Amino acid sequence: MKNQNQKSEEKQSLLFNKKKYLILIFSIFLLFLGFLLLSGGGASGSTFNPEIFSSRRIVIAPIIIIIAFIMSGYSIMIKK
Repeated sequence: MKNQNQKSEEKQSLLFNKKKYLILIFSIFLLFLGFLLLSGGGASGSTFNPEIFSSRRIVIAPIIIIIAFIMSGYSIMIKK
């Protein structure tokens, strides 16, 4: 009897199911990817580097980061 109660308590103590964990892990991966796309060299004081204003840094990376934050919130808020 005690073994069955312990098993049922263990199953109830999990906050997320497998689907939620996979979505959360994927959103964390997307977040790291977005910040990786944002990174890069900067301009020095004497020379101008046009790569600072590339579409990768201004458009693509912020969109990926916003999608990652939305997905992580979604994975937390959805019902089982």
